[in-house]
Amino acid sequence: MTPRCLPENQSERPKDRDFMNTNHPLPGIAWRVAGFLALVAALALGATAQGFSTGSDGSLGDVVIDANTTLDLPPDGILHYRSLTVNAGVRLRFNRNARNTPVHILSQGDVVVAGTIDVNGARGNANTGGVAGPGGFDGGAPGFGPNVPPGDGMGPGGGVGGPGGCDPATQAGGGSYGGTF
Repeated sequence: MTPRCLPENQSERPKDRDFMNTNHPLPGIAWRVAGFLALVAALALGATAQGFSTGSDGSLGDVVIDANTTLDLPPDGILHYRSLTVNAGVRLRFNRNARNTPVHILSQGDVVVAGTIDVNGARGNANTGGVAGPGGFDGGAPGFGPNVPPGDGMGPGGGVGGPGGCDPATQAGGGSYGGTF
């Protein structure tokens, strides 16, 4: 076998492999890993825990619902608690406000729901459609005989009006995006 001769300005090692110089105590990839870990450690020293704010001012205080309760919603629909507990076996309901805003419960602390938070509306009768819960849309008007068919429910989740008549089996179904939680 004939020895291979290289020009004086070239070596056996390609230039792109110079990072693997074995004169260093840590060869090649180990240097890259060590550098990356040093960078992560340096960045971690300056990191601090980030707080989370729900936006609640806590103005309603610490509230425990221990009996069936219906609350009037403020004009913006936002309830600001420090903490809220709904005990087992009880139901928390809400009256619609003038703007019919949805219910927003904000709390600075724990919210414990062992009972029920109810945002359902009310069932309609022979003269009126069902009234929606807070932030919802009312049900359609009932029909009055064959000449006045029932109307569809209001809003994007409204149910389709029934065929009319007085038979409860043919009345319109409900529509909903929410319900009882």
